[in-house]
Amino acid sequence: VRDELRAAAAAQKRAGGKYLTLTMAAAPGVAWGFQLGALIETLKALADEAARLDMVIVLEATADARFPGGLMNRLEWAWLVAHQVNHPSVRLVFDILHVQTGEGAVLEKAAQVWDFVELVQIAECPGRVEPGAGEINFPAFFRFLRARNYGGLVELEHRKSLPGRAGEDLALARLRAIEAAF
Repeated sequence: VRDELRAAAAAQKRAGGKYLTLTMAAAPGVAWGFQLGALIETLKALADEAARLDMVIVLEATADARFPGGLMNRLEWAWLVAHQVNHPSVRLVFDILHVQTGEGAVLEKAAQVWDFVELVQIAECPGRVEPGAGEINFPAFFRFLRARNYGGLVELEHRKSLPGRAGEDLALARLRAIEAAF
């Protein structure tokens, strides 16, 4: 695992990156608690090395509806792992689409885990399309980020509702409308 961490760090350096996103599939037939415990112990063992490599391992909770069988299929499980590791090189991705799809209550969930959030990923629900096309209240979410003086990375992790240039124009228009509303 250390060799894989070092290889990932080398690739990140070449690309100018800093984050290594970690999602986990659950192993069939192995008790969930044992798997989570093993993950915590592994990350504790790797955290100092990640720091030396100037890397932050970010844990991403993935909604079961989108990725069935995940070990961290609820935000609270990813938070529990980060909390137990308790190292600045092991943090969380707050993926608004996965939280909305799997759990709802986006602002409440964000507030509960905020002390461990390193970066934010956004896409609309349903459809993983551009923000502003669906059910998520993005102006409220960005007000939440502003109130916490968040200056970190916000990754646009969405598809376009329409193909080609029309889709690009629509995505930009929707993002500008969200910006104007907060």
